[in-house]
Amino acid sequence: MKKGIFHIQHVNNFHSRLKTWIRRFQDVATKYLDNYLYWFRWLEIDKHLAFEKQVEQMLISACQKSNNTTVQMLRTA
Repeated sequence: MKKGIFHIQHVNNFHSRLKTWIRRFQDVATKYLDNYLYWFRWLEIDKHLAFEKQVEQMLISACQKSNNTTVQMLRTA
């Protein structure tokens, strides 16, 4: 344990969940590993929500990112 933040059991638990989840995909390419990790993290963050709310949050997040990019592009133009 370092500064009371992480415990080895928490790390092992997270690693176990990640391995179990990623096994369903056969031959995950290293090129796309970041995408799979982001997807898993998104599922982990919103796992307490109902499926409909998860989809809603995903759509909202996708729109916010696009809007932010658009605003940045407009500001630099």
